[in-house]
Amino acid sequence: MSVGLAGLGLGFVGSIFQGIAGRNTAKYNADVAKNNAKARQQQGDYEADLQRRENERSIGRQQVQGAKSGATLSGSLLDSLAKSAGEGQQEVDAINYGTTLDVNAQKQQAKQFKNEAKSSIFSSVLSGATTLFTGIQQQKPNKPNPNSAKPNPNSALAPNPYAKSWLGNSWTPKKIGY
Repeated sequence: MSVGLAGLGLGFVGSIFQGIAGRNTAKYNADVAKNNAKARQQQGDYEADLQRRENERSIGRQQVQGAKSGATLSGSLLDSLAKSAGEGQQEVDAINYGTTLDVNAQKQQAKQFKNEAKSSIFSSVLSGATTLFTGIQQQKPNKPNPNSAKPNPNSALAPNPYAKSWLGNSWTPKKIGY
């Protein structure tokens, strides 16, 4: 009985250590997700900045070409520059929007890992305690149940108190009782 209880105790301690390991893994994964969110934000900011610079260069080239042809900053040249600036800003906005979606997804994943870390210890302790208490209950000696049915001596399945005991060629009546 004591060996069984020792095994149950080790199982309980093992489940706690498993919960600690699960918590540590989830915390690590949460940190990785947070770092990924930061890295994606930095990448998105960089890409948006590159796009803004490209937009400025494009508008500058259009202004130079317009000046070479003798056009002034009015009419169709101004409309063309405004259109290019608007399209360029839409590209920057699209980059920022995609970045925001990616960053939010990484942050949400980090929150899920944090919640997993919080529940890991609790669930492992609960599991270990359940196993421990179930094992202890099974280790207890079985006591007769006072509510259980007692044998009926008038039943057809009741043993015959005068059953024959055959030993060789002779028999002697043998009383069997409870």
